[in-house]
Amino acid sequence: MEFFSTVDWGAFGLWWVVFGLAVVGLAGTIIPAVPGLPLVFAACLLAAWLGHFEAIGFVKLTILGILTLIGMAVDWFAQVLGAKKTGASPYGIAGALVGTVVGLFFGLFGILFLPLIGAVIGELLAKKSLLAAGGVGLGTWLGMLVGAVVKVVLGLMMIGILVSSLMTDFPTESETIVPQQETRLRCLFKTINGTVEELSGDESLPMNYTERIV
Repeated sequence: MEFFSTVDWGAFGLWWVVFGLAVVGLAGTIIPAVPGLPLVFAACLLAAWLGHFEAIGFVKLTILGILTLIGMAVDWFAQVLGAKKTGASPYGIAGALVGTVVGLFFGLFGILFLPLIGAVIGELLAKKSLLAAGGVGLGTWLGMLVGAVVKVVLGLMMIGILVSSLMTDFPTESETIVPQQETRLRCLFKTINGTVEELSGDESLPMNYTERIV
């Protein structure tokens, strides 16, 4: 019961929010209509706030923000250029988006190829020939694929920066256990000797005491 009374449950819950934002954000780099990279950045920002901006400071947040903007810009340009170069219609773009969502339920094959199939079907519904629909579908699919790959890579980089920053901020075993043991030894030396009037963890012990223990 003492353990539960000492836990900061508010901060504990917020760390779970950080984890959830990072996971949903990484998934959103593939799923359309989900702002993947902004969610990952939100996870990093919340983690920085929880850590009092020590592990993740202004410089790292700036880098993470730039990566977010780069990913969003590349994704937008890739899709726009892919659709513009091939003359894609709104039906083709909508078909590619639907194919992407449906493809998530069919594993790697669905993720890679159902957007292409959806774009072709969309162009056929726009009354284009099979050859024209195939070309437009391929261009739309390539644009979405390039954007998704860039977003996934940048999302993994951002999460890597987040995790590495948090891990390096945790005290190591030598930083937590050794000082405690040193303090106990100091108290033991002073108790046995009986000559020290005041306990102080900052005072240095006489060499002869440490030599006896060693």
